[in-house]
Amino acid sequence: MIRICLLLLLFSLQTACGGGSGSSDAPQAPQPINPADIDSDQDGVSDSLDAFPFDPNEQLDNDRDGIGNNADLDDDNDRIIDSLDAFPLDPSETTDTDGDRVGDNRDTDDDNDGVNDDRDAYPLDRLRHLFEVSGEVTGSLNRLSLTLDGQTIRVRDGEFKFGIAKGSEVKLSVSDIAVNQFCSFDSSTLIVDRNISGVFVDCFDGIRIDALLTKITDNNFKDCILSEIDQEIYAHQVTELYCVARNIRSLDGIEEFRALTKLTASHNKLINVNLSSNSLLKELDLS
Repeated sequence: MIRICLLLLLFSLQTACGGGSGSSDAPQAPQPINPADIDSDQDGVSDSLDAFPFDPNEQLDNDRDGIGNNADLDDDNDRIIDSLDAFPLDPSETTDTDGDRVGDNRDTDDDNDGVNDDRDAYPLDRLRHLFEVSGEVTGSLNRLSLTLDGQTIRVRDGEFKFGIAKGSEVKLSVSDIAVNQFCSFDSSTLIVDRNISGVFVDCFDGIRIDALLTKITDNNFKDCILSEIDQEIYAHQVTELYCVARNIRSLDGIEEFRALTKLTASHNKLINVNLSSNSLLKELDLS
């Protein structure tokens, strides 16, 4: 009986002291702390990655000015406050006109209209006409009409300007000119791939045909003019002259027919002809 009690007592002491080879309560060795996991301010960003390891309200300082991004009104220190800066963390960019996430400084087409900024008269406005065609009217007596690409403006002496879409092929036309005036201008087709300036409309008083005839010395040329005119009153109203085989020796006076597009004066006795004032000529036969 005494032996049984001793055995029970010994078993009880071993259990109380954690004895026995199968115990799970043995003390564990402490695990080493990884410095990279330390988060002193408990903001979820480890100290090694936190520009402000002891301030739970700040983690970044993009411009390294000692003010955290949350408190800093200009994170990239480009002098544009973050609320107005399309790229608040990029000091080289501040705007993105077309919203394509490429800053205007790097973007070659800021308004995304298909034309590079270096060729675009309005690089920040895709809705505005791309280029301007401009010039000046001189010598006009009344407000004549200028038409270009479907747009018409009225102007007397002074400057004019048209806004024209990119790539347009346009030709200036002039109307409502005073009947006694002739206006010269460039009527060739323009390709609008840039700003075009210096388009001039030069107007001056024309001469009546009856007054011109008194100045023409070659009677054969004079007779040809009389036979060719219909209802024209001014020389600049005549667009064609046909003076073939009329024994004409001089075309002096032809310079007043500034609107001539066709002149046929073959089989005559011409030696010198000055056509420098007849800039609209398209067909010429002096054979």
